[in-house]
Amino acid sequence: MDESETNIGDTESGRNREALCRTNVNAATTDVIDWMLQGASGAQIMEAFAEKYPLLNAGEALATAGDHFEQIASADPRLIRGWCYEATRDLYRRMVEIGDYANALRAVKQMRDFTK
Repeated sequence: MDESETNIGDTESGRNREALCRTNVNAATTDVIDWMLQGASGAQIMEAFAEKYPLLNAGEALATAGDHFEQIASADPRLIRGWCYEATRDLYRRMVEIGDYANALRAVKQMRDFTK
């Protein structure tokens, strides 16, 4: 095999490794966000991260998760209000389906509060 064939293979292999690494970092970031939303402490997140992603840098995933929350925090308030409206409506529908009328009533009250 000549040198040009080696370089092509190395380049393609390198691209595959980069794509796999990006996929793992994206999955790791999603997990970090989920752990944060579940109320895990920083130490718990670091422990879970090290166990699940021993070859990745936790700092990068934590920074990306932080960027995600920062971006969400700067979203247009109308977008957030619309999402809250739709989520409440969906929860109301689910509560009625299972006969949980107390929580369905809470959803109705929440919808009323959106009009204030």
